[in-house]
Amino acid sequence: PTRIHPDDRVRMLGDRAAMFERRVPIDGEYRLRRADGGHLWVAAHGFAVWDDAGRPIRSYGAIADISARKAAETALVESRARLSAVIDSAHDAIVALDDAGRVLLFNPAAETLLGRPAADVLGRTSLPMVPPRLRGEALRTVRRIALDASGGARTSRTLQVLHADGTEFPVESTLALSLIHISEP
Repeated sequence: PTRIHPDDRVRMLGDRAAMFERRVPIDGEYRLRRADGGHLWVAAHGFAVWDDAGRPIRSYGAIADISARKAAETALVESRARLSAVIDSAHDAIVALDDAGRVLLFNPAAETLLGRPAADVLGRTSLPMVPPRLRGEALRTVRRIALDASGGARTSRTLQVLHADGTEFPVESTLALSLIHISEP
């Protein structure tokens, strides 16, 4: 336990106690101190074996160095935070839709421009922000861009949008497709 990072020590000791007291296998991630004083991340998995009297007689376990994965996770969190800061501070409205026209991203400038809080539009169809007479065309445009297999479809145009108060007004827009492929292991 003295090699365990101070911030992880209580949790690791609790996991170890749970294994011996309640027969809960260990399945955790902890930092270990290296000989040079630095730390590495490990995934620890372990279990105990009990005799007929219910006493633990042996424990088995394995640890794997997951430092590279943890570094990648940290880099991803930092990258997302930077991107979020840029999007949130942009003076232009940024609205991202999926191929069905549902709102995936709605920055503060979009909230101001359209008079709608992000919480009210995220995950919902974007159609309430389009004048009723133009909704069919808007859906066809989103689908046409989504169907472009090249992944580089981009068009600039003036769109009519609808403010939350019912006011209709034109906006200059760039519609672009970004293909995101998520592969399952």
